Amino acid sequence: MVMRFKLVPFVFLFCFCSSCTSQVPLRVRKNFTFCYDSSANCSNSKIKLNGYYVNIEPFERPYYDLKTGKKTGTTKDTTYNNMMFFSDGIVVRGFVGINCGNCDIESNNQFLFNISQSNENEKNVFYNGFKWGIFRIFGDTIKMQTVNDQPRFNPYWYLFEQWYLINNDGSLSPIYSKNLIDGRVSALASKTRDTFKFIETNIILPSDTWLKKEEWFWCDREKYREWKNDNKK
Repeated sequence: MVMRFKLVPFVFLFCFCSSCTSQVPLRVRKNFTFCYDSSANCSNSKIKLNGYYVNIEPFERPYYDLKTGKKTGTTKDTTYNNMMFFSDGIVVRGFVGINCGNCDIESNNQFLFNISQSNENEKNVFYNGFKWGIFRIFGDTIKMQTVNDQPRFNPYWYLFEQWYLINNDGSLSPIYSKNLIDGRVSALASKTRDTFKFIETNIILPSDTWLKKEEWFWCDREKYREWKNDNKK
């Protein structure tokens, strides 16, 4: 009984240290099947890189009586869902500017401009938040896998594979979505309201996502080590 008790801390320590090389849990790493190739070049692809894509969707926001809790009416509002692609195959989804939960196009443009001017606060929020991942182009379809960033022991990790149709006018329409952790699939009918339109900003940012710090994210471990040595602070 004493020996068993003494072994427990060592077993725990081993298990802890074996996973401390990455902040991303195994269930995410093993299901993220794309990998980052630092030599990839999507500059001449069908995707535009000198700006970002946005889905603008109007909706009615309900409001309620504070005393009774009953719905008393609605007000018109709009959601802005943003997506940006980088020349090396990196993609980021769902980014918004600081201090606005649902930023409009002007606010998001300013946010990206501030990042381009090396504003440390905006850079930290952009590169260490939101949903980052990798995209691949197959004919007229973009396939991407993206994951959110969480503290090490936070259980709320999300990993999705999503496909978008590249329309003749250059816009993108969602056609498929799968939760790669629980396997749930959602076939999305392409609708005009779901279309992502391109917003040109002529701001091209580096793809300095937090994911590049994760060795498992790379296709070539040697290139990861080279990148890590080049980016030591």
